[in-house]
Amino acid sequence: MQSFNFASRQSAADGMDDAASRYVPSSIYSGGGQSRAPSTAVQFTPMPVGGPFQDTPRPDTHNGDRNGDRPRASAYLNVHDPVAMHLLAETAMVDSKDYEVLSYEELEQLKKEKKFLDNRVESTRRKLALEIKVRDAAQSLNRLYTPKGRTPSIDFSGDANGHSPPKQRKRNFLGSKGSINEASSRADDEYIASAKRVEVVSQELSDLEKRLETCDRRLLQHTAGILQMTHRGLKKNVRKTQLPHSPESMSSQNRNTYYMDTMNDFDERSLYQVPDYVREAHISGLPPLNAAGPDVRALDEMAGRLDQLAARMHAMIKQTGSQEHFEPPPEQQPDRANSLQNQLGYLEQGLDVMEGAHERLLSSVQSDQDTGEQLHEVNARLGSMLARTNSVSRSPVEETHAPQDRDLQAQLAFSSDALDRLNKRIDSLVEQKDILTRQIQQQRDLNSKSDAQRDARIHELDGQLETTKRQLSNSDQESQQLREQLNAMMEQLDQAKQESVLLSQRQDDRSALEEQQRQQQQELEKSQSDLQSRTQELDKSHGEMQRLESEIVRMTTELTMARAELDSAYGSRAQRAADVSSNPAVQKEIEDLKRELRETIEDYEVMTKQSIEAEKERDKYEERIDNLEHKCETLETQLNEEKVKWMGVKTGAPNDSTSAMVLKNEFKKMMRDTRAEQTRAYKAEQEERRRLEGILRQLRKENGQATPKKMLSPAVLQTGE
Repeated sequence: MQSFNFASRQSAADGMDDAASRYVPSSIYSGGGQSRAPSTAVQFTPMPVGGPFQDTPRPDTHNGDRNGDRPRASAYLNVHDPVAMHLLAETAMVDSKDYEVLSYEELEQLKKEKKFLDNRVESTRRKLALEIKVRDAAQSLNRLYTPKGRTPSIDFSGDANGHSPPKQRKRNFLGSKGSINEASSRADDEYIASAKRVEVVSQELSDLEKRLETCDRRLLQHTAGILQMTHRGLKKNVRKTQLPHSPESMSSQNRNTYYMDTMNDFDERSLYQVPDYVREAHISGLPPLNAAGPDVRALDEMAGRLDQLAARMHAMIKQTGSQEHFEPPPEQQPDRANSLQNQLGYLEQGLDVMEGAHERLLSSVQSDQDTGEQLHEVNARLGSMLARTNSVSRSPVEETHAPQDRDLQAQLAFSSDALDRLNKRIDSLVEQKDILTRQIQQQRDLNSKSDAQRDARIHELDGQLETTKRQLSNSDQESQQLREQLNAMMEQLDQAKQESVLLSQRQDDRSALEEQQRQQQQELEKSQSDLQSRTQELDKSHGEMQRLESEIVRMTTELTMARAELDSAYGSRAQRAADVSSNPAVQKEIEDLKRELRETIEDYEVMTKQSIEAEKERDKYEERIDNLEHKCETLETQLNEEKVKWMGVKTGAPNDSTSAMVLKNEFKKMMRDTRAEQTRAYKAEQEERRRLEGILRQLRKENGQATPKKMLSPAVLQTGE
């Protein structure tokens, strides 16, 4: 398994395979560029190789970083060095400025989730250990069925495949018959299934550890973020003769006094204010040295010594081959402070590389030791297996013991020799098994004759027993069917009794509905007869109106002709007026004609009003007829529903059951009658609609002809005058 370390700084050895070194002196120590993010690299604990006969130990490294044995600070860190502490503090503050800060409720919830995940990881690890033991046992069993030289490879799609060289292929030590093949196939399936389970549990454990890693990272980022938000920085009340934040001002104060003053001078307003270095959005870097610091000669000597140390370290790293792309030491710069910072950063990176190389060397040595231990344990198991098989093999076997030292070559030689001797014993066991198999087969042949008679008798008795069971089952089914039929008949009887009670009430309702339908039908017939009489009167009125219109046209024509004759015979209007005024007979005739024309026009207007009123009354009667027809249809629907409900029910015999065929025939008859009635009603409605549309068209046509004639009446009167 793997362990995750979030609290420690990432070593430069983790980036050994990078194309270029991580050393960026201008961006880390001079304040410009991009700051280096905190390391979240995964540190893998080397695991020894486990054999098929050994339970692979899986150390619990997940909680290793949280125990009390871990030192608080690195052995290479000098906590009394003000420059280094100042640089580390500033770098930590800038690196944690973008970290997420949680609320108290979120923090408690995250801690609960972390505790839950810890328990889940522990239980999953125990489950994985059990599954690994099962897998190793299945692998050991599978090797017993696998020929020498053939190593089965696991294919998680469902089968194990492998190929052995022709020279090393041997016969399976358990034989090659069908039963042996089945056992071998079953062993392969068990091994594949156990390997799949191990893979599934391992994946589950990996997912849980990733979730736990996320919880740990969020908790650490919250801690760093809240400390960064509430940090006041270095003390501001320094002496005016010293530079603020300089090594001299920092080293001039006592360490215990500085911590006590910081606790006493804590400003609660810093919880609600953004620090200055966050608003500036970059690292200010170390202030330049002035006359108050060390002299120039001491700085030059220190720079020279640092250059020599950097060159020696670079040569040492190149010789050891710890990092292929490790950059050479940085060149001297005019600014001594920046140059010293770059040299210190380069030395720190070199120390990290050497530390990583040392750790890898220790890990390799530890891995070799673990491998030797495992080989020793495997050889011990092989020796015990050989000792247990001494009683089975007939050939004399010399007593051998596993070497007590941890030499890998000796352990491997002993393992190879033990496996060869074990293979020989397996071959002898296979031969013995073949002999026993032949003896068992002969004994089975002798027993098969007597077993055949006994099997025939047993088969006959089994047949009789099956026949008896079927007869018993059939009788049970028949009795069950009879009980169900009896229950159904009782239910039908109860239902018929209930229906007989409701029959009289339904018949009364039906008679009331029929009576209401008859009344509605009579009212409908009366309305239809009234409508017909009104229609006849309307037709008469239209005929009279047409006659009067023709009379008006005739009289208008005669008037026009008479006026033309008057114009031709008697001259102008003035002359005719003079003649008419002088002739009383003509004047009287004209007055009579005017009066007759006026009466005719008044009669025409009265007839027009009557036709309009008749049309309105006709619309009202049609609406009433539609309502009555709708009521009749509703009553017919209710009547048909009642017929369907009481279809096949006889008044004299309420307890008789109705046949399905009778119900079906009556339903078909009722549907035919309903469709016929609907067809007749639809045809009558269409005929009535066509008749009314014809009448309406005729009325519109007559009204259109009468309108211009009516407009002529004032002109006729003026002409008469």
